[in-house]
Amino acid sequence: MTEHLPASGPANAFDSQLDALEEQIEAVRGALNRADPDVLLTDLESAHEELRVADEEIRAQRVEVARLLESHRTGRWQHERLIQMLPVAVVVTDPNGLIRSGNAAAASLLRVRADRLIGRPLISFVLAEDRPELRRRLASAARERSSLRQVVALVPRGGGPASVELVASVSYDLVTDVTEVTWILLADGGSEFDLPAVLRPTAAAALVEISELPLHRMRRAATVQRMAEICARALGPDVGVSCTVGTPREPDLVGTTSKLAQLVDGAQMVALEGPGIEAWDERRVVQVPELHEHGAWPHFAELAVGSGVRSVMALPIAAGNAPVGILTVCSEGTHGLDDGQRKVAELLVSAMGAVLHEIDLKAELEGTARTLALALESRATIEQAKGVIMARAGVDADEAFSQLVKMSRDSNVKLRVLAARIVQEAAGRRRVRGADAEEP
Repeated sequence: MTEHLPASGPANAFDSQLDALEEQIEAVRGALNRADPDVLLTDLESAHEELRVADEEIRAQRVEVARLLESHRTGRWQHERLIQMLPVAVVVTDPNGLIRSGNAAAASLLRVRADRLIGRPLISFVLAEDRPELRRRLASAARERSSLRQVVALVPRGGGPASVELVASVSYDLVTDVTEVTWILLADGGSEFDLPAVLRPTAAAALVEISELPLHRMRRAATVQRMAEICARALGPDVGVSCTVGTPREPDLVGTTSKLAQLVDGAQMVALEGPGIEAWDERRVVQVPELHEHGAWPHFAELAVGSGVRSVMALPIAAGNAPVGILTVCSEGTHGLDDGQRKVAELLVSAMGAVLHEIDLKAELEGTARTLALALESRATIEQAKGVIMARAGVDADEAFSQLVKMSRDSNVKLRVLAARIVQEAAGRRRVRGADAEEP
């Protein structure tokens, strides 16, 4: 007789798993029978409360992440707009050099339409023999989140090679985990901003810093102060800088970096004359190498020279064709302010004008939002006042509104103000009636 061995296929494996599951169920039942029902209920309620708290925390984190992402998007939008308004060539790339955006000056320099720059490697515009070193330095800067500076032969589409200095700044956003590289392309010659080589790195770094100011989070006064500080660093350690928003006769905002700059601003406001006022009125750069030899503003010169000012330069800050402020640079050094510093200052005020334009747009949008909120609030009050008139006079909504308009016209009181008075009076009468009803 042949002996049949037990099968060991999938069916047996399933039976074994089923037996183990039944044993686990029996063990849980035994534990439940031995446990105190009140203790089990308390444990369940505690677990439920922990889950509820965890859920609320997750919801709060999601809201915060959404807010931060929205803030990042707003910041990126403003950064893009500022870059587009800069007069020098700027492109933004990923860590590998792939172009994400570029302004009109960059498109003109590379001879490519701005919309066709997107997605192209910046390195493809560089002469082949300069590419390996640029790749190596870009990889190092992206890894260390540092900056780089390199002179390369740039080859525009359909043109011959030209010497261009690339100044790059690497930034990393913690919220989105995104690394970007902002490149300033400074070509030799052919530009009104042809800067001396020694000043190019600081000027380019200042441009990037101004363009990346978080305007959506900063107050107006803080932004103006930051711009003054950025300009002072770019122009050298021996200068004082003042950034004035509005006419220097009666400025709206002032950001200064030194006591010397404050003295120059104060002297102009007292004397009602000076380089800043002339630069504002005539919309041109005013530069005075030796103030004590300049006789155009005797009252101002007397006040300023007595405070130690030797040389001064004032540049109008414009948004479009309209002046919006003045950048004043002063020094008490014997060598004064040179043409290189003037070129850097002229470059920076172009970026500052773009920033002040964005600030004005932000203020306008905030004002519109406040107006809309007031309008919505007034509408609700007017509707309540209409309801009061309808109840008192026994009229419909249209007639109630007509009566409200007539009362406003006859009393020469704004409609929303009159409506608020009617609602307040009605509320006061209800409170009086309620108090009378409570008396024994």
